[in-house]
Amino acid sequence: MPEFDALENTRWRGYRLSRRSIVKGVAMLPLATATAGLAGPAYAVAPASGEQAPGFYRFRVGGFELTNIYDGELARQLDASLIPNASPDDILPVIAAAGLPTDHIDNPYVFTSINTGTQLIMVDVGTRGKFAPPIAFGARNMTAAGINPADVDLIVLTHFHPDHLLGLTDRDNNPVYPNAQVAVGASELKFWDDDKAMARAGEQLRPFFGFARRSIAPYRDRMRTFGDGDVISPGLQAIATPGHTPGHMVIQVADGDDQLLILGDAISLPYIFVRHPEWHQIFDMDQDLAEQQRWKILRRAADENLRVVGAHFPFPAIGRIIADGDSFNYAPEQWSSAVH
Repeated sequence: MPEFDALENTRWRGYRLSRRSIVKGVAMLPLATATAGLAGPAYAVAPASGEQAPGFYRFRVGGFELTNIYDGELARQLDASLIPNASPDDILPVIAAAGLPTDHIDNPYVFTSINTGTQLIMVDVGTRGKFAPPIAFGARNMTAAGINPADVDLIVLTHFHPDHLLGLTDRDNNPVYPNAQVAVGASELKFWDDDKAMARAGEQLRPFFGFARRSIAPYRDRMRTFGDGDVISPGLQAIATPGHTPGHMVIQVADGDDQLLILGDAISLPYIFVRHPEWHQIFDMDQDLAEQQRWKILRRAADENLRVVGAHFPFPAIGRIIADGDSFNYAPEQWSSAVH
């Protein structure tokens, strides 16, 4: 069937322009431009909003609906202490090749919700604005995503660093999640509850013990622990990845044949540590062990073509690991208006 019928074609012929009319119209443009400001109402320019769109991104693992929630980003000075076993001459070309600034690193902060259809689960909970001023958007973005803390059934913590658990409580240390159980790695809880470990900790690490203990205090009576390989909840399994912290866990999410790895901080800043897993980062408590875990997780993700979510990956913080010779590359997932 033709796009237009005969009558419509007749009407559209009336709008066709001859070469003469086009030339005449172009000749009139300077006059039209000169007189454009002489008549008609004036309109004020709309003010710039100065605000970014809400930061959340939805996707699926089988029948589960997951939402990555952006908490913000923090600019960190790029100096030799960040990667102690690599020189600036090695590091700067890698960062420049990613098209990023070479005088600082913008470190993003992301956490994840999982709606299984029967449970609403959080994997880490962000900072609630209590860590650093630029990292303060998690609560707003949860609201924009329609996620009510009162509806959350279970919180799974990958580890006890403050940027992953300060969001358990408000500024008065009241629980934000009134109905949620909290699941934590047994070895992680044991370490941060250890007074001797706190006494041995250096000046930079010691405050983290206080952050952890205060944040979990209101949840002690509804807390349970898990170990390597344990099924935390149907579809969620723990993978021990010690090194970043003594009890760090990657969370495998699976429904049917579909699987994904929530990395926590086992791997951060993919343009650096996916490309160079052998480089150490200052935030890993046992840097040699953390390197071993990076290689293990990267190999598995590449071999099995698994999607991964990183707490410190550029938003929307989801993609795949691609083997590249003796190393790996990160292929970020393209933003999609469809949830898949």
